[in-house]
Amino acid sequence: MSEPLIRLAHVTKRFVQGEETITVLREVCLDIEAGASVAIVGASGSGKSTLLHLVAGLDTPSSGRILFQGRDISQLDEMERARMRGACMGFVFQFHHLLPEFTTLENVAMPALIAGASSAQAMARARECLEDVGLGHRLHHRVTTLSGGERQRAAIARALLQRPQILLADEPTGNLDARTGESIHELMLRLNAQHGMTLIVVTHNAQLAASMRTRWELRAGELYAA
Repeated sequence: MSEPLIRLAHVTKRFVQGEETITVLREVCLDIEAGASVAIVGASGSGKSTLLHLVAGLDTPSSGRILFQGRDISQLDEMERARMRGACMGFVFQFHHLLPEFTTLENVAMPALIAGASSAQAMARARECLEDVGLGHRLHHRVTTLSGGERQRAAIARALLQRPQILLADEPTGNLDARTGESIHELMLRLNAQHGMTLIVVTHNAQLAASMRTRWELRAGELYAA
């Protein structure tokens, strides 16, 4: 049997607040195969975002191991983890974090420009990603003129720019109305199916969670099949 793309092995995460130690995750074990679609649900404060940040290498566990393609990312230094994220991962958050002074195309091209691509290369790739998410007609509009759903589509396009293996989404529909949220989760599922991109979503949206092939629930820092 081949190695999973991502493996969490007995991962525990604690935070120290003053004299108190808070355990957010307890001995979490999880395998995620390449091309999977995974929902992580749970009450507010259950550790969902913490788990996503650990998978992304944005934080390190207090104990346990996190393996990406068999490599323990928790043993990498901050620079190595940043390189891994840039090469392999795309991120979508509840708030789109687009820059209002730039056009949609410029916002989406930004990660490639920061990574050293030429302007022509970055813009061509950004145009392709925006067309893929249905925003080919809004390339040169400032993001302040876009609707909430269009801004989130632009954020998804930006996350796709570097052709990541994994798309990590933290409450991607949490700031949208029901109809717009449904269109966004349909888009993410299409990208997962068409490109074989591994999709990991933290969500309170029951409909979005139900559409994923695998569902997990965090309760009191422990992970259960949902």
